[in-house]
Amino acid sequence: MPSESKSTRHQHADIDDDDDRSDAKAVAASASSSEAKSNPPTIVDRVIAFFFENEDFCRVFERFADNHCDIFDDKADEMHLEYTDIYTQFTALFESKIEAFIESQGSTVDEFYALVKKAHDHNPHGTIAIYSRMLVATTDFDVFVVMMKQAKQAKVSDAKLDSK
Repeated sequence: MPSESKSTRHQHADIDDDDDRSDAKAVAASASSSEAKSNPPTIVDRVIAFFFENEDFCRVFERFADNHCDIFDDKADEMHLEYTDIYTQFTALFESKIEAFIESQGSTVDEFYALVKKAHDHNPHGTIAIYSRMLVATTDFDVFVVMMKQAKQAKVSDAKLDSK
């Protein structure tokens, strides 16, 4: 997720840092109640929960897809150059949300990756390894294009229903 050209990513992304912080704080508050248990969740557990369970996090990407899907040709197989620019914005937004959440939990991205690597080395078929691959797949270009084409199809279908 983090890349070397962070400043370049943020110049071109639709990022609202206040949203990053509020999303992360909301999940942090819910995670803190479960930390009272004998085995508090690791940062990896909390990131996984944030990714899969936080509705605000999901809505950010639903809005992103809705705002950018019109350029995608859902009938064509070829990739247009414009897709790359939108993909770059998407990955920057995704990374900023995940990074903000990790930092809101009092951890660092390096600590997060170290724990993921350790879990993967210990058991490449374990839950953490599988979920971390799902996180990475979210930022895969081909997966992104499919998601955007599906968003466009849904938008067109919704528009047809609204016009009736």
